[in-house]
Amino acid sequence: MSSILALILTLGMLAGPVPRFHPVIVRPVPMAWVTAFLAWDTTDANLYGPEYVCADFAADLVSSARRQGLAAWSVVVLFTHEIGHVITVFETTDQGLVYVEPQSDTLYPVVEVGQRLCSADENICFGGIEPIRKIIIESQTSE
Repeated sequence: MSSILALILTLGMLAGPVPRFHPVIVRPVPMAWVTAFLAWDTTDANLYGPEYVCADFAADLVSSARRQGLAAWSVVVLFTHEIGHVITVFETTDQGLVYVEPQSDTLYPVVEVGQRLCSADENICFGGIEPIRKIIIESQTSE
């Protein structure tokens, strides 16, 4: 038994120390960091389909952002006729909450109950012309 134990110890020493998990602390960052992160991240390059929908885009973008230390959450937006959509929100130090379409990295300047969910140039609008009825931000605990 001692030779097996010696072999295990030797192999363990050759492999190096056991890696330790260090949780990433997420925090608000300047908007410039969010912009740089969105340019770097490739979540928007994924293809939308039956197995990968808006909630998947949002979850992947949030996961990627949190791994980089950015404060981000998924947001469920419900429209007046029960149609829904999932987007991402980043907490910034200089612009407050910034809402992003994870499928295209487009920013939504206004995400408020009673308003339409549209990009600044209104090229992208979800829910047709239906105003937002409810906004749900997922739990703000980090992973």
